[in-house]
Amino acid sequence: MSNSLFDKIANKVASGMTNRIPTLGAIGSALGGAAIGKFVPKSLQGAASRALRGDIAGALADGITGAVTGAVAGRLGKLPLLGGITLAEAERIAAEVQATNYSKKNLWYLELGDWAPVDGYEDISHSFNMFATDVSYSPWTITSEGKNIGMGVMDAPTSSERTELRITTYDDARGTIRGWFDAKCAKVAHPDGTLGLPIEYLVSINIVQSATDEIGGALFGSYQQKFVMRCSTIEYELSRGEDGLQQIQMTFTEFDTFMYQGM
Repeated sequence: MSNSLFDKIANKVASGMTNRIPTLGAIGSALGGAAIGKFVPKSLQGAASRALRGDIAGALADGITGAVTGAVAGRLGKLPLLGGITLAEAERIAAEVQATNYSKKNLWYLELGDWAPVDGYEDISHSFNMFATDVSYSPWTITSEGKNIGMGVMDAPTSSERTELRITTYDDARGTIRGWFDAKCAKVAHPDGTLGLPIEYLVSINIVQSATDEIGGALFGSYQQKFVMRCSTIEYELSRGEDGLQQIQMTFTEFDTFMYQGM
């Protein structure tokens, strides 16, 4: 599928953006290369290119007609080929895009706190973060009903849902992650049929996005969301037909939606 004219211009400008902000000349050159050949007569293409690079006097000396002179004036005005913005505005937008420190989905880490650590798993927070490969959750789920007011309808929020956190991890041969998860589940449902105390089975999980450690987060920024949760489900598969690392899928359920308590 062929790209649009604007795509060609943007791609050509972007190809020269490595470690630098594109100048008006670079954008003008890209615009000329993509548009002049399509909209300017062949006899005037050289002059039009000079005009878009900033050499307006040279372009006029080459005998640009009134129509092309209008395109030269458009360099300082609105250009339909750029969606109605000027080249100066295009440069500003490109600079702003390049200067933005975007959040990346592969930069994150987990901090796990345990009020009642399980014997033998005191360092589980380190293993938990090291083995984790994927995290999926929806921090807000708010339901509502539509209330009729005459012939109109008004939204009326009715309730919010607890957060469910899904974490996919690897594990070591000793079963560190699986053993810890089993032990925490046993604190919820005792073998004798009784229910454990929340202090025994609740954990805090802090998800830090856009950083891989505290130093990186302090230097470049990060976004954190913390929940008090309990172990809910765990799934894993074994197959003799596959030679690969085993992955474990764990689900944690939020204990309440009122507050979280820091560790």
